[in-house]
Amino acid sequence: MAKKKGVNRKKYVNKTEDSAIDLFDQLIEFQEFQKMLPKLKKVLKTGGSSDEILKMMAPLAAARLANIAATDLDSSRALSAIKQLLDRVDGTPVQRTENTHKLEKLDDRQLDSLLESELQGLQQMQDTNDKDVH
Repeated sequence: MAKKKGVNRKKYVNKTEDSAIDLFDQLIEFQEFQKMLPKLKKVLKTGGSSDEILKMMAPLAAARLANIAATDLDSSRALSAIKQLLDRVDGTPVQRTENTHKLEKLDDRQLDSLLESELQGLQQMQDTNDKDVH
């Protein structure tokens, strides 16, 4: 009897199992979201803030990120998810900046003069607006 050429059954079974597992994971995530939906509706109806909604959805989002980090075959997506998780756990690195004000080198007399000039300009604008209104 000749050996049949055809589909590699092992590959087909593995793909089918992977698809079933993905579908099951999506179903679980959907069910978790469904559990949160009544709370979400309540927050929206009572005029809750976006912070309240974000805090409520944080566990689901963190679980989703962890799932992507652990299972995604696209290394850039997995790396991005890992970075986001670490930033949330450890916090983003502090970025130090040095700020200098453009007026910091002026002495008091120069600052007073500058302020008087600005006040005069504002007064002229106010006078012009008052004339236009009346």
